[in-house]
Formats: sequence, structure tokens, C-alpha cells
Amino acid sequence: SPIFCCSKFLPGALLMRIDGTMFARTRGIAVTGGVLSVAPAFRRVRGLASAEQFGGATDGVSRFTGKGFLLVIPDGGRFAALTLAGDILCLREALVVGFEEQLNWENGAIPGADDEVPVIAFRGHGCVAFRCPPTLSRVKVGHERPIQLEAGALVGWIGRIVPRELTAGALAIGARRRIECTGEGVVLLATAESIAEAR
Repeated sequence: SPIFCCSKFLPGALLMRIDGTMFARTRGIAVTGGVLSVAPAFRRVRGLASAEQFGGATDGVSRFTGKGFLLVIPDGGRFAALTLAGDILCLREALVVGFEEQLNWENGAIPGADDEVPVIAFRGHGCVAFRCPPTLSRVKVGHERPIQLEAGALVGWIGRIVPRELTAGALAIGARRRIECTGEGVVLLATAESIAEAR
């Protein structure tokens, strides 16, 4: 894989080797090497490019083209990298650090949320790197086994999962914002304690 965590030069750092094109968030890049050109990346919505910069002006994602590498520092956290083989992967947009050009991707949001929770969906074959919470957990979801979790705990999901934010009437009194996940696949979340089986 061209994207992997390394400890040889800087413990916990993320090394992204580029031979062609790769998308990467510019925040945290400590070292670059080789011959690379860079240009802003723009959000894709429903398969079409928009005029809105991916990640905004202060935490933008750029398109790196050429041959070289990027070394990203962990900044007190840690990284994870997943290689997709025809899978569907959705992650909170703010956590995504870099991904290969050949992946199909588009920006979106969790349905039903009062305030938009940006996510990015990846499909196809290729590698995605993201900032990983200290206690990343995986929970399997089946068609007859939906789950509910606190909105802040959702990192992303793999497979054909449909998340939606529950309305106030569907929540227990005093409960925080919660998201229900239905479908079939695996939900990635920051803590295991926030999970409750849906009724």
C-alpha cells in the first residue's frame, strides 16, 4: 500500500508515497519529498464537482500530483489506514487525512441531522488514511439488528449502512443526540460504552 503508518523516522507518523495523484489534507504535513505539484480539491456532491473547497480554507484537502512522498505528524493522536477491495467506506469528513485517486468518492451528510454532520463516502479499490480515536471499536450491524449510538461517537461505517439521527420523540428523556444505524455492515465508533441496541 502507498499509505502506511511508520515508526522509523517519527513514531506514529503517516507516510504517503505518491506516484501519480493522491488527495491529502495539508494540515500536519511535516515533510515532503520528490517532485510534486499541488492544487486545491473541491467537494463532490452526487457525482459532480462543486465550487466549494474540500475541507475549507483552513483545513483543506489538496490534490498532489507527481512522484514523491508526504510525511504527516500525528499531532497527539494516531492514524489508521484501510485498503478497500470493492468495499463501501464512509467516514466523518474531518477525520480523513488522505486517499488514492482511483477511489470513487463524494461528500455528503448524515440524514436527519439538525446541523450537518459532513461525511465522505469511498467506493472501489484503493487506500484511505484517517485520524483514529484512541478507542476505535467495530460493531456489526445486520438487517434485523440495528444499533443506536451517541452522535459524537460515530467515526464511520463499512458496507451498506444507513445512519439517521433520531428525532427528539424517539430519544429517552435526557439522552444526548443519538444516531440509529440500519442495514448490513460494520460501524466504526469511538467508544463501546455508547452503544445500545435499537428496540
